[in-house]
Amino acid sequence: NGAQIRLLETGADGTSNMFPELANYLLTTFPGGTGAVTSAALDIPSFIKAITFTRSKKLFFDGVIEDKSGAFEFIAEYAPYFLLNFGMVKGKYAFSIATQDSSTGTGTATASQKLTLDDIVADSYQVEYATLQDRQEAIVNVTYRFQERYMLGEPRTVSVAPAAYTGSNIISVDLSGFCTTETHAVTYARFVLATRLTQTHTVSFTTFLDRIDLSPGRLFTFDFTVTASTGKTYKNTNQYQIVSAFYRADGLVDIEAVEMPTNLSSLVFSNTYKVVT
Repeated sequence: NGAQIRLLETGADGTSNMFPELANYLLTTFPGGTGAVTSAALDIPSFIKAITFTRSKKLFFDGVIEDKSGAFEFIAEYAPYFLLNFGMVKGKYAFSIATQDSSTGTGTATASQKLTLDDIVADSYQVEYATLQDRQEAIVNVTYRFQERYMLGEPRTVSVAPAAYTGSNIISVDLSGFCTTETHAVTYARFVLATRLTQTHTVSFTTFLDRIDLSPGRLFTFDFTVTASTGKTYKNTNQYQIVSAFYRADGLVDIEAVEMPTNLSSLVFSNTYKVVT
């Protein structure tokens, strides 16, 4: 039935299979003592928002956590399996949702979330592209644990691919340690494909504190044109999601962000990528 933990939404004690709730337990309450941090070090509203999101998408953690050491690393590693990011927001540990703006809940940046060349510290802007191999179409095989009540579980695998894909490229992921539904397995497979095929690059740059909301999970767009030494003009009006923000002592902020197409959420939660047999 699971361990008794303090539930964030109600404040009562009970069991939970919501990953953000378990993360709160790991971070703040170890058996027989106090956890690694206090609740004051957590952005609790972001945890509750993540609980609401994962519940609505039927993304549950039905597994056993035996080793409670390395809680921060464990949470950061497992968060993407629930379409979440885990990091720091203004000095507090926080979740953000990988398919939408952490403030508005939509897939499109607000008009005020825009950066121009004047907002970027000179010579700080860098782009890193995914390799062509990492951007190719593929079949994603996700193994989950099918388990009826009171029965031993058995591994099952579901396969998801772009429509009409007939290639032999295969990506295999084993989630059987905690994923017990085909719905969760299919959703994660679609998330892998959507990010693989649409998030072609990441950017890093330094900006000023007062330009836009720089919280991880927020969406923003660029609006600038630069001319390379070769004479080629490069225009960037793409949308991005902030992955991390490091606040420096000099008042500047170092940003890492990933390309974020406006239709990412629809790609993940629609039948664009098909279950194949």
